[in-house]
Amino acid sequence: LSYFVADAEAKYIVYSDFIDQLKTIFNPFTVSISLFALPILCLNKKYASTYEKLIILGTFSSVIIYLGLFFVRLSIHDYYFIECIPVFLVLFYYISKYFLSQTNLNAKIILGTLLLFSFVYFNLFTSIKFHTQGELSKSKRYLSAILLSKKTKNENDWENFDVNSHIKKLRNNKSNIDALINNSSAKILSLPDNSPGRSLVTLERKGFTNFGFTSFQKAIDFSQNMGVQYVITTDSSVIKTTNLLEHSKQIYLKDNISLFKLN
Repeated sequence: LSYFVADAEAKYIVYSDFIDQLKTIFNPFTVSISLFALPILCLNKKYASTYEKLIILGTFSSVIIYLGLFFVRLSIHDYYFIECIPVFLVLFYYISKYFLSQTNLNAKIILGTLLLFSFVYFNLFTSIKFHTQGELSKSKRYLSAILLSKKTKNENDWENFDVNSHIKKLRNNKSNIDALINNSSAKILSLPDNSPGRSLVTLERKGFTNFGFTSFQKAIDFSQNMGVQYVITTDSSVIKTTNLLEHSKQIYLKDNISLFKLN
C-alpha cells in the first residue's frame, strides 16, 4: 500500500497502522488463514454458492472501502480496526460450514483437528494479549510456552509491568487515598501514566495523566493551571525530574506511592 502514497504522513500511517497495529490487534495466523481461504471459497463452486460468494466479497470489499475512507484517522486510535472483524467472522462461518458438510471421515478428522488446534491457539493468543502471565492458569501458561512464540508473549510486557507496578498498587491503596482526599470533586494528576486515564479510572477520580505531554514537568505545569490540587506518583523518577517537592507537600507514602498536595 505504501507504494501508492507519496505523502510522508500517509507513509507513516501505512507503516505504523497497517503493519505494526494490525499485527498487534489481529493474530497474524488468523489473517494468513483468512487470506488463503478467501480465493478458495470464492473461486471453487463446491465451497460456496453464488449468493455466499457475494456475501464474502461484499464484506471484504466493504472493509477495504472503509479503510480507504478513514485512512487518515487510523493513526489516532486502534479501535478503528474493529470494523475489520466481520471479514474473519464470515470466513470462519463458511470454513466451519465446509467442515460440517464433509462426508469423508478422514477429511473430517483432519479438518476437525485443525479447527480444534486453531481454537486453542486463538484462545491462548487472546489470553496472553489481555492478561498478565501471573493471571493465567497453570495449564494456559504451560500450553502458551509450547504454542506461542516468545515475541508474542513479550509484546505486551510494558502493559503487564504497568498493571503490576502501577495499577494494582493504586487499587490496593485507594481507600487510604480517599481518606486523605475527602473531596470527591478534587482533581488529581497521576504520574506516570501514558494512557488517557487508566489510573484515574482505578482511583475513580477526575484529573489528568502525562498522556500527550513530552515531560512530567509539563504535565504538572498544565495540571496546576487547570485547577489540579493533588499529584500521585508510583515512580521516584517523577520526583527526581520535576520541581514537585518545591511546590507541594507530601501527605502519603506507601508501597512506593506518593501523594502530594500542591501549594
